[in-house]
Amino acid sequence: IAAALSRMTPADWIERNAVPGAGVDLRQAQITRESDWPRLEAAKFWTATPLVIRTRDQGTLKTLPEDLSSRLNATMARRFGRPFHLIVRPDSLYVRQHPNLNIVVPIKCGPQGQRILRSGIRLPLTIIGPSDELATIWTSGLGANTAYGFGWLTFYREPVRREGVG
Repeated sequence: IAAALSRMTPADWIERNAVPGAGVDLRQAQITRESDWPRLEAAKFWTATPLVIRTRDQGTLKTLPEDLSSRLNATMARRFGRPFHLIVRPDSLYVRQHPNLNIVVPIKCGPQGQRILRSGIRLPLTIIGPSDELATIWTSGLGANTAYGFGWLTFYREPVRREGVG
């Protein structure tokens, strides 16, 4: 797969029926081969693209649920056909400072040209679990609608603070 991906150009990733300006613009992207997953069992991530969490009635959540871990584990189990055991902890300080985490993204046009929207949330998360499950979410995304570019993760880097430096 890596060899096939490395031959693709960012223009190959543009969805044909997407709303103009919607989605992740990959025209300036570079495709590189990442090294193997570093066998971590816990990491702090930033949701590089909004995280979509389905509700029981097939809607999407606009706020953080109390049972975030169980909802995401259920979603991942449906996607991959095996149980997931992730513990997902949102950054509580970030959530307090940003009470409205909801982001609405147009993903494509319907048959009559109407915009089809998807709601998601963006925030830093600490995720704890078996290394193979963290590798799966790193390479395949977390949550629902990852085929549309939702649920991409990046490592969260906090600023380094040094004593005596303003």
